Amino acid sequence: MRGTATEVRKRLAQYYQIPGNERQVRIDLRSGSYLPEFHLPTEAVPVQEPRVFRARRWWWFSAIVVTAIVVAVAILVPSHPRIPQSVVDQFWAPIIAGSGPVLLCLGQPKVYHFLEPLETEITKKLPGPGQPRISGIPANEKVTMTLGQVIPMWDRYIAIGDAICLSDMAGLLTQKGRVYHIRGEASTSFADLRENPTVLIGAFTNDWTSRLMGELRFTLERDANLSSPHVHDRLNPSKRDWQLTNEWPDWKMPLDYAIVSRVLDTSTGRVVLMAGGITQYGTAAAGEFLTNPEYFSNALQQAPADWQRKNIQVVLSTRVIGGTAGPPRVLAAHFW
Repeated sequence: MRGTATEVRKRLAQYYQIPGNERQVRIDLRSGSYLPEFHLPTEAVPVQEPRVFRARRWWWFSAIVVTAIVVAVAILVPSHPRIPQSVVDQFWAPIIAGSGPVLLCLGQPKVYHFLEPLETEITKKLPGPGQPRISGIPANEKVTMTLGQVIPMWDRYIAIGDAICLSDMAGLLTQKGRVYHIRGEASTSFADLRENPTVLIGAFTNDWTSRLMGELRFTLERDANLSSPHVHDRLNPSKRDWQLTNEWPDWKMPLDYAIVSRVLDTSTGRVVLMAGGITQYGTAAAGEFLTNPEYFSNALQQAPADWQRKNIQVVLSTRVIGGTAGPPRVLAAHFW
């Protein structure tokens, strides 16, 4: 009897596992009892939604709320005004915005070294660096030499004032995140000027400056005998107000002069920036002028409204005291 009841329970369990039979009247034979129990089928319990759907609805709800907040902030909170560019930034814009690295081309003075024993002989007769000339040495005293004892060093040195100008401009370009290359004028080709936005540093020491400034209104020139360096104004060719005095041989000039030019050069098809003084002191002052908005603003007092898109030339002067250039002072500005 007990074995039969066990077999019946087994068969009933198998029967109700068959799909579709779960909705029929259920007969149970509890363990330890031989009396059957009858149960009517119950309604299916609704299955709750998986959590993934609730999470998805919550994500969409969060996105809608965040979007509404962003829109409300954009409408209700005024946007910060854009910080205007300084006059220096506007002046440099064509160089900064150009493609390719900026080429910083440095002038190189024509320096000579002497082979021994000429080097020692000359050193004995001349004062050391920073010392005044010895008045006891006759100006016409001769030294025997041959050209073989003179070694040109035209690609080895730069003037300290030109280096100061270079430092100012390199610092500005670094601040603006602009890549630049530095080359001496002797190793700079015309192809380099055509392929890169270019800054020419130095005047008489930089042949490229002399070539590209030739047709501009303001130029730096010397007389036929290479004396009396001055700022030449093509509109007033007889004017000699801006001329160096006491330059040679002791460099005791009270003032130096420089010209800053930013022009679209027709020969290269590029915007070229030129900064050069009659001596290194003027070049140092030009570098300070080109990186300081306070000094640069003085050149724009009579500037046209669209000066940013025009060619520009600025004539500067600087006081020289103890071998150091003072602040730049604007003498004239020309826009076209």
